[in-house]
Amino acid sequence: MKIKKLFGTMMVLFAALGLFVSCSHNVSSTSSTSGTTDEELTSSELTVSTTAEVSATTAVIKATVTSSEDGELTYQWFNVLDDGSLTIIYGATSATLSLSDLETGTTYTYCVKVTETVDGTVTSIVYSKIVIQILDSSNIVVNAEAPVLANELSSASYYVGDTADALDASATVIDGGVITYQWYVDDEEISGATSATYKPSTETAGTFTYKVIVTNTNSSSEINGSATSETSATATIKVSSASSDGTGSIYIDFN
Repeated sequence: MKIKKLFGTMMVLFAALGLFVSCSHNVSSTSSTSGTTDEELTSSELTVSTTAEVSATTAVIKATVTSSEDGELTYQWFNVLDDGSLTIIYGATSATLSLSDLETGTTYTYCVKVTETVDGTVTSIVYSKIVIQILDSSNIVVNAEAPVLANELSSASYYVGDTADALDASATVIDGGVITYQWYVDDEEISGATSATYKPSTETAGTFTYKVIVTNTNSSSEINGSATSETSATATIKVSSASSDGTGSIYIDFN
């Protein structure tokens, strides 16, 4: 009788608001162990993928098995203790393990033993371990909140040398994130323009478009990234060459 024992480890983090996954070897929602590494085993290839779904303080863990021989499969689930030893969960002998009354902020580790039997002979034994951490959903931000701009940017016209009114892009969020600003003129980043307000230049005549990108960064965001940005509508600032007191010059091209 040829028996293999393979171990696969997977780290899965869940919350009532959603699911996020971190594996020891790659980013995936499953952890697989396969019989191909056992050189002595030539009659069977058994692969076990372990996944879980969590809602509040309950969880359902599922072992998905693929086999080249379609033998008879049996299951046994275990608790994994801190020292790595296993304690059997009596009656947990199906492909799924249903859990309830899980405590927020607690990490649980489970292991399933899958045995395949072909014609009365055990051909493969695979162990697959999964770690579940129940997080407090009230402390999790699925996405950093999009900033809400209090005002639209206002277009205006000035003469060269006038003092322009400041453009105001003050924004708010309620998720505790940090708001930052970056201003642009004609789609070019304005160096050092990182405040909620910006006063357009009137040194040069012309028509200029201004916008600002407002970003909310929240370090507690866990799923889809920790920063969310909003781009304002553009404001058109027209600067004429004649001064406001009428003493400026006007250039007219008759060609």
